[in-house]
Parts: sequence; structure tokens; C-alpha cells
Amino acid sequence: MKKLSAVVLLVLFCAIAKGQNTWTQKTNFGGTARYGATGFSIGNYGYIGLGWDGSAYQNDFWQYDPSNDTWTQKANFAGAGRMTSGFAIGTMGYVGLGQNGNVYTDFWQYDPSNNSWVQKANFPGAARYAFSGFAIGAKGYLGLGTSSSSGPMYNDFYEYDPFNDTWTQKTSFPGAVRTAPAGFAIGQKAWLGMGSDITIGATYSDWYMYDQSTDSWTQKANFPGLPRTGFVSFSIGNNGYIGTGGNFTSSIYYNDFWEYFPAFDSWTQRASLPASVRWGGVGFFIGTDGYLGTGNTSSSGPYTNDFWKYTTKENDVAVNELNNQIQISVYPNPFSGIVTIHSSEKISSIEIMNVLGEKVYSLNPVGNNSNGVNHLLAHSLIDLSSQPSGVYFLQIKTEPRRGGDPQGSVVKKIIIQK
Repeated sequence: MKKLSAVVLLVLFCAIAKGQNTWTQKTNFGGTARYGATGFSIGNYGYIGLGWDGSAYQNDFWQYDPSNDTWTQKANFAGAGRMTSGFAIGTMGYVGLGQNGNVYTDFWQYDPSNNSWVQKANFPGAARYAFSGFAIGAKGYLGLGTSSSSGPMYNDFYEYDPFNDTWTQKTSFPGAVRTAPAGFAIGQKAWLGMGSDITIGATYSDWYMYDQSTDSWTQKANFPGLPRTGFVSFSIGNNGYIGTGGNFTSSIYYNDFWEYFPAFDSWTQRASLPASVRWGGVGFFIGTDGYLGTGNTSSSGPYTNDFWKYTTKENDVAVNELNNQIQISVYPNPFSGIVTIHSSEKISSIEIMNVLGEKVYSLNPVGNNSNGVNHLLAHSLIDLSSQPSGVYFLQIKTEPRRGGDPQGSVVKKIIIQK
């Protein structure tokens, strides 16, 4: 993907930031205060359970209903209590591995329809905890982590097929081995990175994209906040969110919160969690809202069971200009397949990207009236009828004027609606 200029991104982010970007405290988690719990969402409900509460490794499991802001205790996790992580695939939840002094490879499925746990095929890699796990479509993915505080650390990566109850090793994560990285999936891709290697005192800010279709990794823009581990990460719609966490080397914990834009491979800081800094909390999304709670507020506690909702509502991105004299019209919008672009300036290039940053259209006109573009009053009909319905981003770059004004660039959100 061809990156947009920093100035255009800044203006674009300012437009998006007009959304709600707010935190609202909800009813505290129903169990004891803890950290290292697991959490995920299935349909209209969230789930949190397990973890360490300062006196015991827990195996209790709770359902959150956002419609009435209540918690209901469900069937206890069927394995040993532990600190671990989990994810959901379709209508089922999955929890396993982790540690409670012992380190595990067992793997369990939770069925909310009958509130029951069933043991599935053991994870085939080394026993571990502080790993990353998420789902891409109908498959689960799990990797990285550590077997103990003194190592070894891992960067291997596995795919779980719930239909056949089988594991397949995939291409290893290309960054350094590490523990407690951040990860989330959007569409058919996932993003993973950061975390730490406690054996050498390193904490990372690198960031990678995993493409399920090609089983390949691509390095992306580093996380711009302070390097950390033990944070909360989830996706809402087409963007990812990361926040809280800590740095063991400096013994500093955080409550800041960040949004990642896959379409532009860029980050922007959002409203900080208006509560205690924390490490080892839980996060998930339900619909268009994010949820974050529990965690350890310092290296020696106390633990917390507070619970918060994050609301973000992206406004339509209007035409954003480097030069106020540039005038761009895009119509109709939404459209079913063909869109018209009209510019007051000579156009040097047109690019259209989907929400994952994949280029679906490009045009680089040469000379007057080439490729249907009139350079005097650039007017173009673009056929996107082969693209599926959804949100896309149009970038237009204009040629410098005779007087030496710099090249301008405009970004607009467009919608295909069939």
C-alpha cells in the first residue's frame, strides 16, 4: 500500500476523532478482583473468567449482558484454575494452555447454548502462557508466549480448525520471541506485535500483519506509544484498539488507549481509560462498543474488578485538503458501482483502498484527457462494480501549480452500496 502523507492523515484523524470517543463505567465484574483472566464475546454477550485474585487461581466464568448491565455466573471452566487467554470462533468460546505454577497444553470449548465445557485436542506446541490468541473467520490462531519466567520464549504460530478439531503449524511470527503480545483480527487478516522478552529485559513496539490467505507476515508501522506488555487489545468494525499494559523493566503501568487504522497503517491516541493504570486486564467488543476491565494496578497490586465501556462512532470522513483552494466532488456517494470525480485542479493520481489498506483501483493519468481524465477540470468516471459493498478510501493527488504551490492531496471516504 502506498502511504498517505502525514498531513493528510492528521487531518483525516481529526475528522474521525469527532466521534464519541468516551468511556462509561459499568457494573463491576461479578467475580473477585483479579488479573490474568480470559475474556471474549459471543453474539450479544461478553464473557470473563479464570485468572489470579491474589489468593487462588480461579476457574469461575461469568457472562455480561450489556442490555441490562448485569453479570451472570456460568458453569466453571472444566480445567484447573489458571491465568490464560481465550477467543471465540463463531458461536463457541475456546480457552486453554496457561499457568498456575504448572504450565498446560489442554484446550477447551465453551458452548453458551447449553452452558457446558468440552475438552478438545491438546495444543501441539510447547506448554505455555502469556501467548496471543484470536480468530480469523472460522479458524483460531495461537502462538508466541513462554514456558516460564526464565524462558524459553516462543514465536511459533498455530491454526486451530474447530470443525475437524485439529491443529496445524503455520509460518512463525517474524519478530523476536516474546511474551504477552497484543493481537486482534479484522476480516481475513490479523495484527500482532509488541510484548516483551523477560529473559533479556526487552520490551517491543514492532507490529506485524498476518494474511490468512497466504500464511505470510508483513511488518507494519510500529506502535507509537511507550513499549509495553500485558495490555488489552480488540477490534471494533474496521479498526483495532490497544490500551493499558505495563513495562516490567521500568515497573511503570499505563492507562492510555490507541486506535490502529489498517487502511492507512497508522495509529492515533484516543481518550485514556479514566481509571487506574493496569496490567493483565481483559478486553473484548460487543457490536460497536469495546469493553475493558479487571487487571493488576501495580507490581504488587491491588487487583481490580472495575469494568468500562468504550464508545467510538466514526463520522463520515469529509473532503480533507492540504490546500484550501482544492475543490473535489465525488458523486453519488454511496453508489452501486460507478462514481464520478470532479476536481478544480489537475490530477496526478487517483487511488482507492479498502478498509484493510489493499489497493483496489489506481489511475495515473499522463497528458491531457488521458484515461478519461480531463486535466483542466479533472472529471473521471470510475467503475468499481466488481468490488463488494463496503467502505473504501479515495485518495486524489493534484499536480503542482505554475506558481509553485506544492502538490495537494485529498482523502474521502466512499461507500459502495449494492
